[in-house]
Amino acid sequence: MTILHLVHNSPPDTTGAAVRTRYLVETQARLRVRPVVLSSPFQPPAQLSQSRGVEHFGGVPYYRCYNGSDPRRFMAAGKPWWERAAKLAEMPAFIRRIREVARRERAEVIHAHNLFYCGLAAAAAARTLDLPVVYEIRSLVEEGMEGAGPVVAGAYRALDMLA
Repeated sequence: MTILHLVHNSPPDTTGAAVRTRYLVETQARLRVRPVVLSSPFQPPAQLSQSRGVEHFGGVPYYRCYNGSDPRRFMAAGKPWWERAAKLAEMPAFIRRIREVARRERAEVIHAHNLFYCGLAAAAAARTLDLPVVYEIRSLVEEGMEGAGPVVAGAYRALDMLA
């Protein structure tokens, strides 16, 4: 079985989410499940030349669709709502890349890891590919958004629910 994992954080990032994803997909590979990873447009590759290519970590392919934005800005505190909302403009290209990778790798399941961005894109792509989707929420982002205000935190919560 081939599982396409959609992630916001992945190697070379060393955050908890990236490390957890790496352990998960490498364990799946040892169990003879075939994991493939696609990172979000906001995750830079290890090698900038692979911005739309594929890298391998632990024997697992990590496809990229990096848009060149500063990854520190994605979750930056105090960012205005319009800057947060502007990321949604990247969604159609991400959905196209998901479809492309899913077809190329013959994915049988799409496993989206939070943030909602990956969950919404997974649902849209899977609908046209007739594939099942799993959306894994590892943490509630809005709980760590000090100073963002109730509107922004509520929007994150609503988008997670929608995903």
